[in-house]
Amino acid sequence: MRVYIHNRINMIFNKVISSCSFLFFSFASGVRIDRIEVPDAALVDTDVQLRCYYSLPKENDRSGKLYAVNWYKGQLEFYSYKPGRVPPVQLHPWAGLEIEADGLTPGSVRIKRITTDAGGVYKCEVLSETYTMDMVEKNMTVVVAPSGGPIVQTYKPLGMISPDYRAGDMLRANCLLLNAKPKAHLAWYINGEKAPSTYTGNAKNEPSIEGFENNELPLQFVILKSHFKDGKMDLDCSAVIGNVYKKTSNMRIYEAPPRSAKNSPQLMPKNSGSSELNHLLILYFVVIKTTFSLQ
Repeated sequence: MRVYIHNRINMIFNKVISSCSFLFFSFASGVRIDRIEVPDAALVDTDVQLRCYYSLPKENDRSGKLYAVNWYKGQLEFYSYKPGRVPPVQLHPWAGLEIEADGLTPGSVRIKRITTDAGGVYKCEVLSETYTMDMVEKNMTVVVAPSGGPIVQTYKPLGMISPDYRAGDMLRANCLLLNAKPKAHLAWYINGEKAPSTYTGNAKNEPSIEGFENNELPLQFVILKSHFKDGKMDLDCSAVIGNVYKKTSNMRIYEAPPRSAKNSPQLMPKNSGSSELNHLLILYFVVIKTTFSLQ
């Protein structure tokens, strides 16, 4: 009885292994997607081209024949190509995309005038006539770029009237980018070199109107003599969103001339108060004496 059960288990196990091997080699020898072209990021209101590159086995059986190429956004199919169908290309507008395809290149489709809703995961699926298949996906972010660049501002302590700075002064500045989507990466540069992390504060991202974000990055450091190059220092703030938006704003800081003795505050002599009193007393006695002499 034990021998029978053992043999039965071995037979079932061998069938399972055989079936898995068949499936493995079926998929391995079937279609294969080499790569897909989906941009990492794209600007809103622009057109986007999607492409799906695949390989078929060089065989004369049905496993080497293409059955269909499909594109999905999330779980919604918006493009389908079948070589045996007339017409071979079908577009499905219910995915919320404005799409077009010429039907000449399987897997090539253009999305026109993308909106923020076009962001998400795109999948290409390729099937052979024996239903071996492959699928590859990639995410695309839709960028709403601000109309301008970042805003750079400096803040001076109360009582500091001069627009220029000297070594030893504390410099406080702020970089602000308004109405971006998604959030931008801000960075400070001093004379073309990235500012040390000890100079910058924590980045702030606050929600704005219509789901946009305001991005902010402060800068604060004590100015060194070496910060000035030929009497000036350049502060740059760079804002980057993906590979589709990059703008930099500049502010030039000038070195103030050294304080002269003439402009320095004058200190009163230590005994200035008593000396002034003595002068008044002498003047008083001179007036009294003159008055008596005239009588």
